[in-house]
Amino acid sequence: MYRLLIVDDEKDICENIKYLLDWSLYNITSILTATSYAEAVSKAVDFQPHIALLDINLGDHWGYELAEHLRSMGMQTIFCMISGYDDFNYVHKSMQATARDYLLKPIHVAELRAFIERTIVRDLHGVIPEHAASQPELDPVQQVLQNYQQNHFDCKKQLPQLPVLDQHCRNLQYEQQIHWPDLFKGHGNQIFRIPHCLPYDSGPAAYRKHPGENLCHRQHGGILPTE
Repeated sequence: MYRLLIVDDEKDICENIKYLLDWSLYNITSILTATSYAEAVSKAVDFQPHIALLDINLGDHWGYELAEHLRSMGMQTIFCMISGYDDFNYVHKSMQATARDYLLKPIHVAELRAFIERTIVRDLHGVIPEHAASQPELDPVQQVLQNYQQNHFDCKKQLPQLPVLDQHCRNLQYEQQIHWPDLFKGHGNQIFRIPHCLPYDSGPAAYRKHPGENLCHRQHGGILPTE
């Protein structure tokens, strides 16, 4: 029913946001992403999103400039800025561009949910299903990561039983106190989000530097976190 456009110059962030909420609970049935100002304008013209999450810094352009441009084209899209800058100047410019909210990265699920619910009720004149309001604060991957932060010492006991294929991978797991098989268990296509949540040198570069880690991910998940 509703259409959502996510714009960030980092593709991984766009993909991560897609998994922060169960969008179907809010009747958001179509989601597109864009990683540049030009791509966002092109997609928005055809897509006509009801809601857009815009990164404040899009390289050669600013998110509030994108909002102003789309508004000048007659779009009634409801904008929310997402930003790593806790700066009043950016907030002020975003509000001038008719943004309804300004969320700081990393995005908190509760804050994103609150924005979506306000937008649907106040601006789109929709209704929030009762079961949507009762969602847990953390999504499944975040729950796993939180559990390991709280109980990370358990990993030292479990490491000897891990069916890893080389010593480098075992050492890496020990150093990071992560039990990879449990992280993979039951999360399907959300696997790729894990390296961007972990408190160490993560992301695609980390997986290029540590082939043993790739091997472990391939064995237990059948896919790399960066794929």
